[in-house]
Amino acid sequence: MFDADATYSIGQQGRTPNITVSLELVNVYDLSDVQQSVVSEVYNATVFAVTIASGEHQIITELDGTVSISVSYSGQLPVTVWLLTEDGELVQLVSSFDEESGLVTFNTSQLGVFLIGYGSFDIVIPPTPPILPEQTIARFVIGIELYTIDGVPHFNDTAPFLDAMYNRTMMPLRAVANALNVEVEWLPETRTVLVFAPNQTLTLTVDVPLPDGIGMPVIVNDRVFVPIRYVAEMLGATVRWDADNMAVYIEK
Repeated sequence: MFDADATYSIGQQGRTPNITVSLELVNVYDLSDVQQSVVSEVYNATVFAVTIASGEHQIITELDGTVSISVSYSGQLPVTVWLLTEDGELVQLVSSFDEESGLVTFNTSQLGVFLIGYGSFDIVIPPTPPILPEQTIARFVIGIELYTIDGVPHFNDTAPFLDAMYNRTMMPLRAVANALNVEVEWLPETRTVLVFAPNQTLTLTVDVPLPDGIGMPVIVNDRVFVPIRYVAEMLGATVRWDADNMAVYIEK
């Protein structure tokens, strides 16, 4: 799971909207000699690599934010997670182990090779404020196709933009519907979109102004865009604008 800063960082570094996240086991003999010698000192270590790729070639190794990673572990306790640097240095990471699920969870702002194994370190895990199950937080960034729902990345083929005429943030309706978990239906004969939410149906017609001069739905690159504040608030959500990062948060 990516935090907001990490998602924005990936979107800024990626040259294409095709982002691939992978976690693969690493053969110890594929490591350098100095890395192998360090791995041999960790009892029953599992070695794996986490990578984020943009397209076929660009590998993203550092993030401005953090990514939370969970890996299955069935070895001896206590368990410790380390980042293995190219110089053979082990950087211990804050981690937690859930006995019920058998998952080790850790946070990192660097990607590369990691070790999980037996460790005798006492680690204090800072409390994490829980997100209420019924609350959804979606984050969109102007000009970037990548967006997140509760920290989980999603990809859209179009990006939000600012409507200079109405001074409104325009969002691709399909992505907004996904974030708010509502259904949409396109009626091509009347260029109308129906948005089906619990207890109500919202009707939007392309190029027809919305109340109070807050803009209108438009079609850009064969996709319907809508003024996000109007649509979100009509569906019972709240909208927050982060001017420093050109980001929009939708909370419901």
